[in-house]
Amino acid sequence: MAIYNAAAALPADSMRGRGPWTAENEKAARWLAARLTALGAQPVIGATILVPFTVRERPRDTVYNVVGAFRAKNGSVDGPPVGLTAHFDH
Repeated sequence: MAIYNAAAALPADSMRGRGPWTAENEKAARWLAARLTALGAQPVIGATILVPFTVRERPRDTVYNVVGAFRAKNGSVDGPPVGLTAHFDH
């Protein structure tokens, strides 16, 4: 059910396309970060899985990546990492 809820929430009209440098982009990033944190994701960089960044062309505008790590079933963080990526801004 969680996957269905996520699949229904992200394309909702309230997210308005989630384009970069929009309030909806930040809303979607915060939504994803909250869901992943609730599932046990831990920060890889800094203190939060919501990672802000700017680009040279728009130095006053912040965009967000969501970067989190999950421990193995045995609690370990050793071993080769497995990455999963997706773009939520389109």
